This record gives sequence, structure tokens and C-alpha cells, in this order.
Amino acid sequence: MFRRKQSNQTQLDALQIEVRQARQERDQLEERLHEELRGLKREKAKLTDDLDQLKLKHKIEEEDIKHMVKLKMERNDLDFERKCMEAERAKDDAIAAVKDEYRDKTETQLVDQKNDIMELNSQILERLPNVRAKLTGQV
Repeated sequence: MFRRKQSNQTQLDALQIEVRQARQERDQLEERLHEELRGLKREKAKLTDDLDQLKLKHKIEEEDIKHMVKLKMERNDLDFERKCMEAERAKDDAIAAVKDEYRDKTETQLVDQKNDIMELNSQILERLPNVRAKLTGQV
């Protein structure tokens, strides 16, 4: 019986040692899991920060693109207006040139006609007798 008691005690001691080892393993596993959980939480926080930064960067880039598109559209509108003004100016210059040419022709014709009329008038006056002399009674 003593032997049985001793054997039971030995078994009990062995079981207590196994329980302590199991508890130690459980505590170590728990500590590793807590450490892994803390690491995952840190990684999640880092990824969340990265995501927020990327969202902000995307928003800024999108606003930059919208701004650049707006500037490009305004520049295109200004270029179009400038080209329209240049075309209008070229048309006005062409019209002015035609008007100048017509005016020059007209002035030349008027000067020629005036000279012709003056010459014709002087020819007529040469052929006519002195009308003033007859009116006053002097020949």
C-alpha cells in the first residue's frame, strides 16, 4: 500500500508537472498571440494611415487634374478668340485694301473726269464769243 501511495503520489506529481508545463505553454502561446495581435494592430494602423494618405493624395491629384483641364480649356478658348480676332483683322485688312484700291481708282477717275471737263470747258469757252462783251454792249 505504501508503494501504491507512493506510486499515486508520483503520478500526481507527474500530472502536476504536466499541468504546469501545459499552463506555461498556454501562457507562452497566449503571449505570442497577444504579441502577434499587437503587431497586426500596428500593421492595421499603418495601413489605415497609408490608405488615408493615398486618399488625400488621390484627392489632391484629382483637383490638380481638374485645375489643369480648366486652365487648358481657358487657354484653348483664348487661342480660339485670338485666332478669330486675327481672322477678323485679316478680313478687315483685305476689305480696307479693296476699299483703298476702289477709292484710289475712283479718285483717279474723278481727277481724270475733272481734267476732261475742265479741258472741254476751256475748249467750249475758246469757241464761244466773249459773252460778257456783248452784254455790256461792247464788242
